Amino acid sequence: MLYLEKEINFEHYTKTGVIKEHYPLHRTTASDMVRGSVNKYYSKLVYNLRTQNDNWSKYLEPVHMIKKYYGERFGFYYLYLINY
Repeated sequence: MLYLEKEINFEHYTKTGVIKEHYPLHRTTASDMVRGSVNKYYSKLVYNLRTQNDNWSKYLEPVHMIKKYYGERFGFYYLYLINY
């Protein structure tokens, strides 16, 4: 649970119409690092996954960064989309 959710009851304010939606803000430096890692390793990761090389594991940095920033579910989903 986020610190702000401990202080503010978003469900109550959404039901009463005070706010319509709320979204957590992204840290720009972290999302830029993820984007840079994806740009750097994407083609190598795709190639090595598709050709069944043993080298694919050393290009997993963007997957680990996505998992750390967005969560394990999105990391698996990203890897699934690359392999699909």
